[in-house]
Amino acid sequence: MGEAGADWPAVAEEVERLTAAGLWNPPPGTAMEILGLGRREVPHSRMVGWLLDPAGSHGLGPRLLDAFLRRAGRERPAGAPRAGEVRVEREVVLRGGDGPGDRRADLVVRLDGTPVVVEMKIDAQEGAGQTTDLAGHFRASHGIPLFVYLTLDGSPAVDPAFVPMSLRDVAHDLRAALATAPEPAGAAAAVGRRTAADYLETLGMLTRTNAAARAAARFWLRHGDARAYDEARAAAWTVLRELPDRTAHVLGQHPATAGDDGLRVVLRTERVQGSGGLLREDRVVLLTRERWTDGRGEPRAGVGFAVREHRHRDDSHWSQENMPYYGIWLADPAPARQPLLGRPRPPWGNWGADWDYFPLSLDGTEPDDDPADTYAARAAALLHTLWTAHEPALAALLDAQPPGDAQAAVRPA
Repeated sequence: MGEAGADWPAVAEEVERLTAAGLWNPPPGTAMEILGLGRREVPHSRMVGWLLDPAGSHGLGPRLLDAFLRRAGRERPAGAPRAGEVRVEREVVLRGGDGPGDRRADLVVRLDGTPVVVEMKIDAQEGAGQTTDLAGHFRASHGIPLFVYLTLDGSPAVDPAFVPMSLRDVAHDLRAALATAPEPAGAAAAVGRRTAADYLETLGMLTRTNAAARAAARFWLRHGDARAYDEARAAAWTVLRELPDRTAHVLGQHPATAGDDGLRVVLRTERVQGSGGLLREDRVVLLTRERWTDGRGEPRAGVGFAVREHRHRDDSHWSQENMPYYGIWLADPAPARQPLLGRPRPPWGNWGADWDYFPLSLDGTEPDDDPADTYAARAAALLHTLWTAHEPALAALLDAQPPGDAQAAVRPA
């Protein structure tokens, strides 16, 4: 990209084109993705076992089995059993029981008396002595078995008897088989063929070889300038960090605030215990009333807007959890109270179940508009809308609950 950095108009044009084609951050679409099984070993071993069975309803015959054997350094012998005589066994227990200490083979393909033993790993690491035990068991009873260690990246097993193979290889062979196999005959075969194609898309997503991954690769190879993207990320965090103070300023200038002597704009920093023990500091701007204070002069309630401080390693990438949020703020939220905004979210700090994410879309703005000014104006308008809608309910709640010193220094989320 050179010293000039990313060509942002070209970046925007490319993103728009990929979005229109459904290739930019596509939602889950395959059956395994939708069911949340995309990284689970057992569903993958079942799918691979089904594809290796020449009699499977995929209608691909021995194409996948032959390709699998060739990659493992074997050829299907002449006079090998017919398709219906190849047996594929799954989760084969080696030691005659179901105890937690028993070894299991993920897949065993029995072909002409020679077992093909497949150990699969997606995210897990090999257990202590796992492949050594598998190799010893099958060598003791089957002469010269074939061992395959099937992983995402083709990493080797501890036992050198296992031939390393990648799921990327399986995806390549499945793509070739789907392209060369005859059209399926009958309704059941058509369903099986669609299932095989659906699994190919899952493998493509998992191994980053599908159309969306290739489009992302082309995007990065064309526009990827690490310095430019790092600068953009740092500038975005600067925008967010400015928002509470800018929002407080806009609120203070608002005619409705200036015309109400009892209305206060409060800026505060709150320490919140998040998931995994992570302690976060959130910068909060509140719209509240002078009389809604406790014995220390601290606010007891209000409507608020908050930004999470960018101070932790997990903030180096963007996620929904980094977004600003807003809602009804109570210093001591009663667990049994009903959500005033009607949104059943898990409580976060002083926000009870009444908070929601602040939208960060800049649709309808000009390129030269300062996003911090745009967001601050929107946040201030949103807080005034919430104030108009919920001040009576908050006033009734506080009138029924005398002030107390219940504000905690750190409140769990």
